[in-house]
Amino acid sequence: MSVRIEFFGAAVILLWIFLLHLEFVQTVGMNPSTDFVRPKAYLLLNNIGKKTNFGQLIRSAAAFGVSEVTVVGAKKISELSMFGHQGTRGKTEFRFFDTLEEAKIHFQAENVKICGIEIGRESQKIIDFNKVGGSGNSNPWPFIGDTCFMLGNEASGLSERQLHICDFLTYIPQSGSGTASLNVLVAGSIVFHHFSLFAGMEETKIVGQKFVVSSSQTKLQRFQNPNALEQSEIERKREMRSEMRVRLERGRSETETQE
Repeated sequence: MSVRIEFFGAAVILLWIFLLHLEFVQTVGMNPSTDFVRPKAYLLLNNIGKKTNFGQLIRSAAAFGVSEVTVVGAKKISELSMFGHQGTRGKTEFRFFDTLEEAKIHFQAENVKICGIEIGRESQKIIDFNKVGGSGNSNPWPFIGDTCFMLGNEASGLSERQLHICDFLTYIPQSGSGTASLNVLVAGSIVFHHFSLFAGMEETKIVGQKFVVSSSQTKLQRFQNPNALEQSEIERKREMRSEMRVRLERGRSETETQE
């Protein structure tokens, strides 16, 4: 009799664990019959008025597991103001584009949705428990997979060009009426945190009163052991230098011909 009770108890526990797993899988929009792939977050920086927010946004992105920071309108990191990054710049993967349209093409090819952080009629709440339960939905967030977040200008919000490349918009509901909106840095940090919960990211280990920080690679280490993004950037720069040499040689040849 006791053996049957123990067997029944074990079966109940296993069923409970399976149901919890099934609920988690449904929450992040994955099919339980397939391998779980954790959704990734990206940050797109463009048209932010206060340049001091760049470094601090990168710091928040690093804290909440953002995989990559995309910059539109700059060629390299040295062109950006990194005030407040607190050493996170060296732990961040960067990608650069000349235009928003180029960034959109890239993210479409990678099946990444672009989410604009903006208050508006078409914006979805960052979390809405009223959505849970309807039609079997158990995901209170507006995300469905890999997502790139873009914030607007502090004064004017997202521009028409920025809005044009967004797949959807989200906003952070306010309970007080003392201010019309949140600071760009604060808004971005809140949204990053919500995405980390949606994606089921593991909490970083704590030692003492701080989270454990990964070590940064030196420029030499990055050059000797580049990841895929760094390798593509190295190849792009090599192509640029090669094209420059060709143009210089062509210019010299034309000069000698004229003489």
